[in-house]
Amino acid sequence: MDLVQSSASSWMGRYSYGKESEISPALKLNGTKLDTRVHQVALGNTWTLSSSLVNEFRFGYNYFFNTFGRELAFERDVVKELKIPGLSESVPEAWGIPSINIAGFSNFGNSFGDSTEGPYTNRNHAFEFNDNVSWIRGRHAFKAGGSIRYDKYNQVGNQFARGNFQFQDIATGYAFGDFLLGYTQQDEASVALAVTKFRALSQAYYFSDTWKIRSNMTFDLGLRYEYTPPWLDKNGTLMNASIPFHDTTPNVQDPSRHPVMVRIGSGDVYEGTVLRFAPNIQVARDGRLGDRLVFDDKNNFAPRIGWAWNPNEKWSYRAGTGVFYMQDTSNPRFDMARNLSGRRRDNTLLLTPDLTLEAPFRGVGTANDCGVAPPLVCVTNVYVLGNMPNRKTPYMLQYLFNIQRELDNSTALEVGYLGSHSYRLERMFDWNETIPGLVGSVQSRKPYPEFTKIQEIGNVAQARYNSLALKLTRRLNRGLSVLAGYTLSKSTDNGSGIRVLDGDTLFPQNSFCLDCEWGLSIFDVRHRFVSSILYELPFGEGKPYAKTGVG
Repeated sequence: MDLVQSSASSWMGRYSYGKESEISPALKLNGTKLDTRVHQVALGNTWTLSSSLVNEFRFGYNYFFNTFGRELAFERDVVKELKIPGLSESVPEAWGIPSINIAGFSNFGNSFGDSTEGPYTNRNHAFEFNDNVSWIRGRHAFKAGGSIRYDKYNQVGNQFARGNFQFQDIATGYAFGDFLLGYTQQDEASVALAVTKFRALSQAYYFSDTWKIRSNMTFDLGLRYEYTPPWLDKNGTLMNASIPFHDTTPNVQDPSRHPVMVRIGSGDVYEGTVLRFAPNIQVARDGRLGDRLVFDDKNNFAPRIGWAWNPNEKWSYRAGTGVFYMQDTSNPRFDMARNLSGRRRDNTLLLTPDLTLEAPFRGVGTANDCGVAPPLVCVTNVYVLGNMPNRKTPYMLQYLFNIQRELDNSTALEVGYLGSHSYRLERMFDWNETIPGLVGSVQSRKPYPEFTKIQEIGNVAQARYNSLALKLTRRLNRGLSVLAGYTLSKSTDNGSGIRVLDGDTLFPQNSFCLDCEWGLSIFDVRHRFVSSILYELPFGEGKPYAKTGVG
């Protein structure tokens, strides 16, 4: 929709809808299902107040539904049909088949039953308002504006929602025999699905001045401020680890130095959940990590400087530098909701196997190690999914310089340098790494033996990028046009991303020595050449060859 309200005001509007459904089949009914639906609304107004003053207003709304799960999601609850004790009743998006792994039958085992991943479902709403004012005065072109964005991210998901059962050659001496008799070696299942209702109100403001110093030279000066608060969970289920000290000695004896599992809000730590931590796990719900478990960063100022000079018609020089912030994502914060929907894992006794598909988890029907009876679930040796509470916003300092030279009336060559240095990048590490030694078990040599891993995501990584680029452009002339580019670059870091990237490791080799991880980025590309060539064949009417005509 376009509407000209008057000579000074015009409006535009748009509504878009998209739907996509994809099934990736595997062994019968063992595939995956991906469903996506999108609604978008955009509204804008351009208001010309005078020949030198213009105001632009924009509003946007986006609804995004995305669910990734098993082929039987929303269709058939096989877990309920099998009636395996200890598996939690799940919502339709988690429906599917338990995962079965049989030693010595890797292909069969990996295909029999569903993967332990998922489901992961998002029902997200985003509202954004933008306003920009442009004002030309003398040699200056000023621009100022801001945006306000309100996000509602509703997420559901977890691993091991349908359970995972592994069979080895323990009871019968043959893994498939154990499977036929139902003797399991290791059983895992999530206590519940993690559910979050994230809310965040973000703001950004900027001011810039394009100053034409001379007829052939321009300076651009700008400053941007961004504030994106950590997510507030209206569901009240987030739980983070408060770690008062970062010990690097095994089996720390002082309890005051041990991590405390802190739930968002105040009151009963276990309100609304069947999960209970073992007595040696310290818990709290007293607001010590604020109302979002991650503190905000109000110092995100981003200056920008640019310069352009055209000494004559054939030469052009440009340079610039600026700070760019990389704002929050929801996935690492969603992990904190999985701490209260934890995972139970039991391993069978090797000499007298005691786990079967009829009783895969200890404590079902009897009191458990926490001194509580089912349906409450006791979790020991906790695997923590945490975030550094005092995180700062990651940012990049970027700088460039390039030269353009006109070779003839249709061809130009550009040579440029682009570099960046990124700070406070987030990556995953383990604050409970086992200390090397010969005495004691692997678990006993951890600083805090009541935990397995204390998975943290925080500002511990940096990155550097340098590149030299060549670009040749030829407009269509004499039937030939060319666009060709070559880039020589190098990217290094000590953490290429939060999650695994194309063979990269999830955790550092040593979480106590992150500088030891410094090396080429997993996405480093040393040489890159691209080209697009268009040639008009010299045949036909008006061309040199194969002309047609009357003799």
